[in-house]
Amino acid sequence: MTPQQKLRELGYTTAPAGVADFQRDFNLLGSKPVLVTSELDVDTLNAITLAFESRVAFKALRERKRGGHA
Repeated sequence: MTPQQKLRELGYTTAPAGVADFQRDFNLLGSKPVLVTSELDVDTLNAITLAFESRVAFKALRERKRGGHA
């Protein structure tokens, strides 16, 4: 699965705004923050892999931010 597919599976778009949303959300949970660049740089690609591996918790965060229930 490509990083773009993983990003979509996590509920984000692959457009720059979607990448930036992911980066901001990752910074709420990740142990090593990534720069919010709106680009799929090396640190963001690594963050996507980590988030995908823990996607249940990451999707719950997204749902809470949208005002829904996890």
